[in-house]
Amino acid sequence: MNTVAIVYYSGYGHTARQAQAVTDGVASVPGIEALVVRIPEDGVVSPETFEAIGEATAIIYGSPTYMGGPSWQFKRFADATSKVWIMQSWKDKLAAGFTNSASLNGDKGSTISYLFTLSQQHGQIWVGTGLLPSNRLESGHGDVNYAGGFAGALAISPSDASAEQAPRAGDLENGAAARPARRRIGQSLLTASCGRLARRAFRARRPPGGTVMSAPFVHHAQHRVAAPHILGLIGRKSAAPHPCCEAPRGADGRAGAWPDGSPAVSPGSPVAAPRPRAVIAQAKPVTSAPLLHYVYDPLCGWCYAAAPLVAAAAASGVTIALHGGGLFDPARHVPAEKRQAIRMADRRIAALTGQTFASAYLDGLLADPRTMWWSRPAIAAVLAADAVDPGSASRMLHAIQQAQYREGLRVGEAEVLADVARGLGIDAARFLAALRAVPVDHHIRATRLFMARVGVNGFPAFILEAGGRFRRIPHDSVYGDPPAFVMRLRKVAG
Repeated sequence: MNTVAIVYYSGYGHTARQAQAVTDGVASVPGIEALVVRIPEDGVVSPETFEAIGEATAIIYGSPTYMGGPSWQFKRFADATSKVWIMQSWKDKLAAGFTNSASLNGDKGSTISYLFTLSQQHGQIWVGTGLLPSNRLESGHGDVNYAGGFAGALAISPSDASAEQAPRAGDLENGAAARPARRRIGQSLLTASCGRLARRAFRARRPPGGTVMSAPFVHHAQHRVAAPHILGLIGRKSAAPHPCCEAPRGADGRAGAWPDGSPAVSPGSPVAAPRPRAVIAQAKPVTSAPLLHYVYDPLCGWCYAAAPLVAAAAASGVTIALHGGGLFDPARHVPAEKRQAIRMADRRIAALTGQTFASAYLDGLLADPRTMWWSRPAIAAVLAADAVDPGSASRMLHAIQQAQYREGLRVGEAEVLADVARGLGIDAARFLAALRAVPVDHHIRATRLFMARVGVNGFPAFILEAGGRFRRIPHDSVYGDPPAFVMRLRKVAG
């Protein structure tokens, strides 16, 4: 089931009627449900509401046009999305917009432009009305799209009209509520799934017969490291792949390499690389007990913020599967404005959780424009540590995070990672051998495929698998409160 979030502010009730028409139109499309979020008078949207919006496949924004732009309440909501923006958690979600004013024009286009720009800040895909205007001589205010909105739905509510009198019926048929447009949004939601796979996921390799086999897992008491495929895909028959979902490769067609030029995976296909010792190939999950899937990236500051939550979940007896997603992949330098945004997010993380960001990181690693940001080596290190010392995956991830944020070390370098492993009592020579042998490419591809299947667009993310169902565990409101996170897990698990 796809969900469309309709997020709007209404001052006098006219835009609320428009939002209701949008809701009715969205809900009329089979397989799609509407989540309606009315922004309150103070413009403050709760963290829980933000989490619910983040679960949606598409977001439709709405605001009346006041003084040539959206209301201040909507702007306050938009400014509050900066935390989502830094993680690009809404990237590739569909977006649309609607607005209302007393005049035929009233500079409503400026509000639609604002909504469009907000969506592009988040990397969303904008969907217009797809409607021709009612611009003939006999056309009137009651006709569909009389105001001529192509980018968004435009409504007119005369200044002396009550919310029961306006917008008129034709305006309420605009945008998402109109039959042609709601089909457009519904069809876009269906094709967006393929689009996200093309842009952000990779097609899994399938054995003969079409059954996606399970991942190799390294077993230990509380953690499992998910490698090539995902438990949620086990036993499912694979349909013919969409032609847009072919796995992209590097410019030379090869997998990534370490900074010194040596391969990040063993020569040949990543599937042929040596696997961890314990391999499972079953058509059902290996356990009926709840399994917490943790989607992470070693270089993600919010994953560092979530480290106490992961530790508390493990201490409570929850089994955790780690999925490294590759936030910075391929390797790249980070421009100054992005580094400043990261610095601001780090300050917020420190305030929320008490996690330490040392000067060696803030004034050294982060401030240095020459720093190469690359997630792949650190993800490979988590896999390698667990291959050499089963049970060490979570400890290795946390040690990598501390090496970066507390010591300012360059955790994309193999020797630095070997020192981190050595600090955990792992033999460095065996670790380096495993580092170059683990199927990290395949692991990242499988993680991205899993993220696409469960509707996850950013890091970190927690998905609880229980009773054959996958349920997202909201966590934004419990940063810095691990016991509350554990209680939430228990509640969802039943």
